Amino acid sequence: MSYIFPIETDLLVDAWQSVKPFLEAALEHADGKYDLSVIFEQIQRENYKLWVVYNESQVIGCFVTELLQYPCAKVLGVPFLSCGDFDADIAPHFSTVKQWARDNNAVSIEFFGRAGWEKKLKPMGFEKTHTVMRLKL
Repeated sequence: MSYIFPIETDLLVDAWQSVKPFLEAALEHADGKYDLSVIFEQIQRENYKLWVVYNESQVIGCFVTELLQYPCAKVLGVPFLSCGDFDADIAPHFSTVKQWARDNNAVSIEFFGRAGWEKKLKPMGFEKTHTVMRLKL
């Protein structure tokens, strides 16, 4: 059985070594726009929220969220997510994250990621709204 736990800033240093490999894996797809020190700092400043998924003996995944305030609505963004098996590790706990988003007055959750995430998120109620394309220079 696995559990999800939002990490408060006073526990961040203790949790960091366990989540670091997962975040490093996520950063492989970030095109150099972020690094671990930036993520750590943003969590410490409470601009990001770190969520850790663990079973009885170890961390099995993590993700990072941020509350985005648009002119007319607040949205929960998910800039980083990394785990071994999304369906087993993260999906069962998504109701906790949805409730947290509602409790913080978010009207929706935005997830930007590689195309493969569409297949995983669609059964959870996410719908594709646009595609981000990139030209490497």
